[in-house]
Amino acid sequence: MSQPEAPKRTTIGEPPLTFSEFSDHVKETHFSNRNIPGRLNLLAGLVSEAGSILNALKRHFEQDSRNTDAFKAELREELGDTLWYLAAIALANDIDLEEVARLNMKKTAGYSEEKGKVCDAEYSEYERFPEKMQFKFIITETDEVLLQVNGVNIGDRLTDNAYVPDNYKFHDVIHIAFAAILGWSPVLRHILRLKRKSKKEVDENEDGARARIIEEAIAILLFNETQLSQRNNGCRIEILVPEKVDFRLLNIVKRMTKDLEVETCSPKLWESAIIRGYEIWKKLIDNKGGIVDVNFKEGILEFREKDD
Repeated sequence: MSQPEAPKRTTIGEPPLTFSEFSDHVKETHFSNRNIPGRLNLLAGLVSEAGSILNALKRHFEQDSRNTDAFKAELREELGDTLWYLAAIALANDIDLEEVARLNMKKTAGYSEEKGKVCDAEYSEYERFPEKMQFKFIITETDEVLLQVNGVNIGDRLTDNAYVPDNYKFHDVIHIAFAAILGWSPVLRHILRLKRKSKKEVDENEDGARARIIEEAIAILLFNETQLSQRNNGCRIEILVPEKVDFRLLNIVKRMTKDLEVETCSPKLWESAIIRGYEIWKKLIDNKGGIVDVNFKEGILEFREKDD
């Protein structure tokens, strides 16, 4: 199957080129029809050009990284060819490339802004997270983690529930981080008996079992993705605090929480909650328990060692 050849790069003067103008140019030079073989030709061309970009970068890094001008010239040409195929694929499927760009800008804007925290201020005091709270993590004589608030045991005593010890028994700190930074944690609402029963739909759909299962699934997904590489001869050596959370992983989390109130939270806010949760998690492990002071209003979590 032959591939249509992308046109060579031409010099474009002012004013700046728009996606619409470029698409019109591609339409004039697009020789494939819209049947399945034609579209496969375009897809094969796109993959081929992506490979050309990879080869150009590989040569630059491995052979002659000093010849910057030649490398940039080659890369510009390969990127231009790749853009041509992208535009051609969009045209073949009646998709506006400018609309695609705008949708992507809207989608990725949340990766640089911490925004969208869930607010429960409209609910009664007994149905909303308090302004401040103190959580005490205690390791019992049976090596379980017990969580206390104001000296009262809450939730279940937790073990790792794993063949290889991995300190997952401290994972409630992730739910606390979600509640403090995102304003969302159906799991913590359930543990603290803060379900919003004054509104039946909210109680069932936001604070109910399904939402709790989703949150627990997110917690174990994050743990598996960020921690399972930290094994040495079958034993976990330490908890890993991620510097960043993978873009792909944040997208999965966003899809899992679609249609829940937490969908207003930006990926950047999710990332902040995850990283802060793991920072406190590591301190709890290193200190064999401890106290987590939470300011839900300000979205702040602080660790301190256990009181004697």
